[in-house]
Amino acid sequence: MVERVCESALKKLCRPIVEAHNPPLIRLKCDTREYQPNPYKDFVNGEFGWFDTYLIGMTKPRKMCHDKYVAFFNKNANRICTAFIKEKYCGDVEYAMYKTGDFMVLFQQFLFWFGDKRREFQMKFDVTEAKKQIVENGKRPNSHGGVANLLKVLTKTMEKQGASIENIAKVQYTVCMQAGIYIPDEFIEDVAVALEVIGGENDKTAD
Repeated sequence: MVERVCESALKKLCRPIVEAHNPPLIRLKCDTREYQPNPYKDFVNGEFGWFDTYLIGMTKPRKMCHDKYVAFFNKNANRICTAFIKEKYCGDVEYAMYKTGDFMVLFQQFLFWFGDKRREFQMKFDVTEAKKQIVENGKRPNSHGGVANLLKVLTKTMEKQGASIENIAKVQYTVCMQAGIYIPDEFIEDVAVALEVIGGENDKTAD
């Protein structure tokens, strides 16, 4: 959901490729070469324009919370987009542009990719907890309102203390894991998935 704010970062990755294919603005008289038209001239034109209507219907506290998650994604958007290009297009931005032919298509592929990462994250959580509960009592527990309330209190307390979104996401999922209950906040989940994507990219770099 919040991963849509990575649109600008993905465009920034593409712009140097567009500029590299532009014919020179000034040519010497002795330069008789024929320059091919830029195949990516209009690649980064156009926008989804999703953000203006996205927040309609949200309460004020929810919007404030959302803004913090947007700030997190803005801060880490380049790393997230780089991980996407590396995994889907062998780390080659121009190859990604060539394969998709249009930025809107490339960005849609990014959204699909992040959606897949979200589903993988959810499935991994479910599998981990299923194994844990089988060992402990042979069944998965039902969701409990007390856990949801605890998450709300913890989140508000951490926000007042100035905790980062990364730490809030980690604490929420730690509580859920320990309780054996999956109660995702859609924005917190986006942050948690992004942290895993970035962490995986760091691990690959270290290797």
